[in-house]
Amino acid sequence: MGHSTRDKRTVTRFESFAWGRCWTVAASLWSRRPWNPNPLLRPGDRLDITLRVFAVLAGLLAVPIAGALATTTYADGARQVAAQRAVVSQAEALVITEPVQTGPARWEASVRWTARSAAVNARIVVPRNVSRGQYRTVWIGPDGTPIEEPRRVA
Repeated sequence: MGHSTRDKRTVTRFESFAWGRCWTVAASLWSRRPWNPNPLLRPGDRLDITLRVFAVLAGLLAVPIAGALATTTYADGARQVAAQRAVVSQAEALVITEPVQTGPARWEASVRWTARSAAVNARIVVPRNVSRGQYRTVWIGPDGTPIEEPRRVA
């Protein structure tokens, strides 16, 4: 006779959660609040918990601020890339000389392309394995000179 009915039924997942532990942690945190009038709470403990609270709040505030800054930076970069790509064009240029090494791991060759019904010659940086007679894509700036390929929006 003295057995409880709880021992005989199946414990559900909800009941197996340690609610008592949650309340214990909450009570422990509440007793450590810096404004607790308890005289046994040392000044060092008050300072410690105050610093921890501010650190958690700073972390929680840093996430949306960092997200906003990242979004703004990305949008500005995308606008710059779009503006740069709007004023440049590309052309297929014929490599007319063999590549010449102009620095460590840097090769240049003369190329020719047609722009505004006129043939244009220039020297551009090319891969080492390019040979005479091949075509390369050349990016042309607003002044008609070859430029580096503009950035792309990721």
